[in-house]
Amino acid sequence: MEAALERATKKTYSLVVVDDETTILRILGWVLKEEGYQVHTFNRAAGALEFIQENPVHLILSDYHMPGIDGLQFIHTLREAEWKGAFIFLSGHAELLKCAHREEKGIFRIIPKPFDLIELTESIREALRSL
Repeated sequence: MEAALERATKKTYSLVVVDDETTILRILGWVLKEEGYQVHTFNRAAGALEFIQENPVHLILSDYHMPGIDGLQFIHTLREAEWKGAFIFLSGHAELLKCAHREEKGIFRIIPKPFDLIELTESIREALRSL
């Protein structure tokens, strides 16, 4: 009964995943939908920004290095627009993992690639609880 209630609660959360790697989008889309979340995937930050302007989104998982708008520009644009959700970076680049003042930038967590799916889903739950 408790597991069913937890899954029903998760369905109220809308997540956006942004990554220019198609394989990562497919895997995360599938895993997070199986967890019970509403998941919307984008291969460019610009497409995600358009979606977020028109739809409520509680959490964003975003790659750091992407063509066009990079991850820091993406979160900066979101915060300027007063978006209040949780933001988690996925990155294979060490410089981001050392990002100073990440809390000031509104970054909940930075998870290195390759990532562990259990750690990622636990981080998502924790981030959503913090909203």
